[in-house]
Amino acid sequence: MKLTKRMCLLAILGAALATPMLAAAPGAWEQPAFELADQIAAILGPGQAHLTIRNLSSISNDEIPVIRRLLAEDLRAHGVVMAGAESANTIRVTLSESAKDR
Repeated sequence: MKLTKRMCLLAILGAALATPMLAAAPGAWEQPAFELADQIAAILGPGQAHLTIRNLSSISNDEIPVIRRLLAEDLRAHGVVMAGAESANTIRVTLSESAKDR
């Protein structure tokens, strides 16, 4: 069954991205970004999408562009092309963590 054009994805990545790598090395985000892109692409399929990332975690804001770039590259490898806000598809990623894991 084909998904509607107005699909909106929300990914909360506490365990997948934030918790184990709070002081991460530069390559530490590659595998989590790849796994998330794989999951998103399985739902969305190929096409255009607008990507937003919200950081509610203790990950430094300096690391967010790296995470965004890796995720966008991995999505592109799955056939999901980044588009502007006018895109019919929006991927919203929220980075968060559990307070007990800090």
